[in-house]
Amino acid sequence: MQDAFEKSGSLEKLKPAANPLKEIVLTPDKFHIMADRVYFSVLALLRAGNQSVSQIASKLDLEATAVKDALEALVNVGVLKKEDTRYVEPEQVVFRTSENFPPDLMAARRLQNNAGARKAIENRSPGELGYFATVSLDREKLEEVAPIIEDFLKRLCLFIRKPKSEDIFEISVDLFPWSK
Repeated sequence: MQDAFEKSGSLEKLKPAANPLKEIVLTPDKFHIMADRVYFSVLALLRAGNQSVSQIASKLDLEATAVKDALEALVNVGVLKKEDTRYVEPEQVVFRTSENFPPDLMAARRLQNNAGARKAIENRSPGELGYFATVSLDREKLEEVAPIIEDFLKRLCLFIRKPKSEDIFEISVDLFPWSK
């Protein structure tokens, strides 16, 4: 990733990151999956190995029923298959919405991420990192910011990704106004 930035010289020269995973497009009735970190965390731990529902629940500090519900929902959208009592991923996938993500669901997910970040900061959780910048900006460029952030996050995730790891982290990039 560092090489890509050093060799490119500027953001404009960077090519979009190729996604090696199968993409599943969620229909609007399934958008709630994108708004809850539980689905992504459960899937990541499942990818780390054949873990039981109770192991996943314990690792994520969730009730077993929440894990079971998340697994069944992931089966329903085609991300997982159920074989006997096991859940398996036929191939590694990513999922996204079929159209712009509704603002209320985006707000819910961001609030969930911020609550998780606050908990990690207060507990001084190992690996918790935070970087920030305050900038006066050109509001006319705001629409151009989203694809840049999305591409950066994809690149970063591909760089740090370790499919069999049980260390589940959330990356969140927020851009919000301090001024009126």
